[in-house]
Amino acid sequence: VQQSGLALQFASVALRADWGVVLSTVLQDGGALEFASEALQAGPEIQMAAWGPDFYGLDFAPVELRADPAAALAAVQHGGLALEFVPGARREDRCVVRGAGGGA
Repeated sequence: VQQSGLALQFASVALRADWGVVLSTVLQDGGALEFASEALQAGPEIQMAAWGPDFYGLDFAPVELRADPAAALAAVQHGGLALEFVPGARREDRCVVRGAGGGA
């Protein structure tokens, strides 16, 4: 997983449930979140880490977390394109859109 975060899909169940392994993997490639254990996928620390590098981790975040105003703002502040993964109601939130650079 050091060379490709998506290699996590081929790791053992135990490693996909290992917080340290998953954290380092999603920091490298947010899309690797898809292959983490369900328990780790739901964890806010792992979620936020997955949002940083490429926003693909947002696609696997629970809707409740993406809809949270603070979480949505944090995601778009990493990069405005993260707004694509924010639920509709948050796309109308002026603070979130401004955080994305939309200037609403």
